[in-house]
Amino acid sequence: MWMYLVFLGCVGLCESYSSGQVSASCGDMTPNHGKAAQTSAPPYTLTTDLSTYKEDDIITVTLAATSGNFKGFLLEARLVGSNNAFGSFSLVGSTSQLLTCSGVSSSAVSHTSDVAKTQVQTKWKAPTSGNLNNMEFKATVVQDYSTIWLGVKSSQITYNNKANGSTSSSTTTTTSSSISSTGCGSTKTCLRQPADCDPSTNSDCYFMSATPMSSGSEFKFEIFGRATGYVSIGFSDDTKMVGTEVVLLLLFFLGNLAFLVSLLVGIGKV
Repeated sequence: MWMYLVFLGCVGLCESYSSGQVSASCGDMTPNHGKAAQTSAPPYTLTTDLSTYKEDDIITVTLAATSGNFKGFLLEARLVGSNNAFGSFSLVGSTSQLLTCSGVSSSAVSHTSDVAKTQVQTKWKAPTSGNLNNMEFKATVVQDYSTIWLGVKSSQITYNNKANGSTSSSTTTTTSSSISSTGCGSTKTCLRQPADCDPSTNSDCYFMSATPMSSGSEFKFEIFGRATGYVSIGFSDDTKMVGTEVVLLLLFFLGNLAFLVSLLVGIGKV
């Protein structure tokens, strides 16, 4: 009787692995293989065709091997810091299938068989409403039954809520909850006081970051700081204040925000 039960358990486990019916793994995205995940850098990339998004946008997502291949995968879209899948996928090709995660239909994608693959592509559609914010795509990749990589991530995709006027043609405004030290030293340059503070967890952190955009000629700036009047950053060709161009984020009565670009024409004067 015990041998019979163990045998059935193995069949169920092996079948779910090869068929990609892995909805039970939606939360932590860990396959029930009983194998430890790899700790080395994954030989896979997860890329997108957009770096910003808004309601109803469609993003093309590509999971590709940089060397070798893979047999299985689980792909979800998540708000940064969340463990719940959101949005909905649509299929490109016949090597993938849609799954229901977090109670949301088509919110995850997995393989249909254990045939070796070098790349899979799918399309993801943002919700039409809800509490949206910066997001990322996250994947678990199975090279073979014993070789698994968890937490393969795309670059963060910035939420661009044009409907509420939070952006303009030259300026992107993000809420304090979406500003963090994630990416400092790798994808963006950061200035922080105190050293190594994270504005997403420390409200007393004074923080500025600059992230190069894909165009190569534009940068996205983040400014965070506790102030009764304004926080600002300056751009200068030297170490002197005179001639420095300053961008100020002003907080007015009733919580209204405004940007002001000024030029310092003398020490202590704007």
